[in-house]
Amino acid sequence: MMFWASTGPIPFTIGDAETPAGSLTLSATSFDGNLIPTGNIVFGGSGSNRTVTITPVPGLNGYSTIAITVNDGSLTASNSFTVTVKPLLGLLINE
Repeated sequence: MMFWASTGPIPFTIGDAETPAGSLTLSATSFDGNLIPTGNIVFGGSGSNRTVTITPVPGLNGYSTIAITVNDGSLTASNSFTVTVKPLLGLLINE
């Protein structure tokens, strides 16, 4: 049996010199929507302290670049990283 799991919350911080952190808007893009649909990238946290949780589609393996964008209403900044999805073997019992 194989299991696919989310990343769990990955912490990061955001900030802007002119805009309060709570007024900044986050968005995400997955460059392989079959492996990690953009809807499976979920933000949490508040203010400057945020998290992102990424959940792949069960049964698929591979790599996807994820881009996170912050918007202050007029300007945007982005950062991207690669996520590797591999199955985890579950509990194996031999009798």
